[in-house]
Amino acid sequence: MATHPDARPRLSESLACGIGCLTPQKRRAWVKRGVLPDWDAKGGFTELQVIQITVVRVLHDALGPHGAKVAWSEIEKDLLQGILQPRLDLVIDVDRLRCHLVRSDQELALAVRTTVCLRVIPLAEEIAEARLAFQRHWRALPSGGRASRRGESASESA
Repeated sequence: MATHPDARPRLSESLACGIGCLTPQKRRAWVKRGVLPDWDAKGGFTELQVIQITVVRVLHDALGPHGAKVAWSEIEKDLLQGILQPRLDLVIDVDRLRCHLVRSDQELALAVRTTVCLRVIPLAEEIAEARLAFQRHWRALPSGGRASRRGESASESA
């Protein structure tokens, strides 16, 4: 694993994508299509980036490529505020592809009081699983997750 100037824990592209349940090739294809930012894979992936990969994959599975891109562009900035919430759902107006995040049962109840067709995609559990997997992989790296002097973990330099 490469070291990074901000010293945040980082995982390799293959580990980050594995947590998000997609291949590195699929992540790169999503970058080319503008669905995901073009992060420097050589610098490794932070916990937040792993969460973003995971959420985009969930959206892609539920909404297909176009729907995922539209939904992600609408919620990307708001996601950070909700990643630690025990409840985080994406409510989508299916006809207009309008999306917003809800963080409680009360917000969800208000969001679904409408005559338009809605879809609700739960995100909190997927995010919690991605966070736990990131932390588990990070702790399993040599030196308790710290990068070696040469900027690589022992498992990746072998």
